[in-house]
Amino acid sequence: MTDKEMVSDNTFAVLRENYAAMSACYDEVMELYSSNAIAADSDMEEVMFEAAEVISRMGEVTQNSITEEDAEFFIEAMIELLNGLSDLIDDMEFAEDKPGEMVPEEDFAILQENYRALIEVYNAVVKAYGSEEIEANADVENVLNEAVAILEEMGAIEREALTEDDMQELNDAMMVILEALTEISGVIG
Repeated sequence: MTDKEMVSDNTFAVLRENYAAMSACYDEVMELYSSNAIAADSDMEEVMFEAAEVISRMGEVTQNSITEEDAEFFIEAMIELLNGLSDLIDDMEFAEDKPGEMVPEEDFAILQENYRALIEVYNAVVKAYGSEEIEANADVENVLNEAVAILEEMGAIEREALTEDDMQELNDAMMVILEALTEISGVIG
C-alpha cells in the first residue's frame, strides 16, 4: 500500500464520528429491546445484526490500517444503518403504547381511590404510633416501611406509563398494606 491509498485525516474523523453515533444509537435501541420496552421485530433484528457487525469491525480500525476507499465504504454503510435504525425507531411499537394495555381511566381512578385510602390510614397509624397509642414493634415498623415504599411508587406513577398488569400488581400490594394498616389502626383508641 502506498501513502496515497491510506485514509485522510478528514475522512478518518468523519468515520470515527459516524462510528460513535452509530454505537450510541445501537446501544440505546439494544437497551430498549433487551428490556422488552420495544416489541420484537425481524427487520429491527436484521439491522441490529448488521450494525453490530460494522461496529465490531470498526472497533479494530486505526487510521494506519484503512484505505480511503474502505473508509468511504464504511461511512456509507454506517449512514445507511443509522438511517435504517432511525426509520425502525420511528416505526417502533413501544410496549406501553400497545393498544389495550394502558390502564383504562376507570381502573386508574380506583387505583387513585385506594391510594388516598392508604394515605389516610397510614397517617392515622403514624400519628398513633408517634403518640405511643400503638406499641412500638418490628411488625408495625415493617408495615409502615412497606407503606412508604408503595406510597412513593404511587406518587410517581402516570396513567400513560402504567400497564394493566403493573396496575394490578401495584393495587394488590397496596391492598395488602391497606389491610395490614387497617388492622393495626383497629387497636387505636
